[in-house]
Amino acid sequence: MPLLIVLGALILPMFCCTLYVRGRRVDTTPRTWGAKRLTLSVLGSLPLVVFALGASYQNSAHFVWANSLIGAVIGGLIGGFVTARRSKQRRRAEAAAELADVD
Repeated sequence: MPLLIVLGALILPMFCCTLYVRGRRVDTTPRTWGAKRLTLSVLGSLPLVVFALGASYQNSAHFVWANSLIGAVIGGLIGGFVTARRSKQRRRAEAAAELADVD
């Protein structure tokens, strides 16, 4: 139970910030992904992944944490794909807006 409280304390501020930013309609999709952005993204999410895997490993059988690891990898790949697609769409929209301004 204390681990659940700590996880909630980690996730609650992120959830509140997400709601605030969406309410202000701020575009947060990055234009490009550089080494710095990728490194900071991985390092920022690593504590949550390690926490979740450690909690499931300590409180469960072997197959539970192994399946959690597989799910985390699949979720990360899906998130990366969606982010890459949105970045591409943003670059296309900006290019189209520039062409419209030129005419």
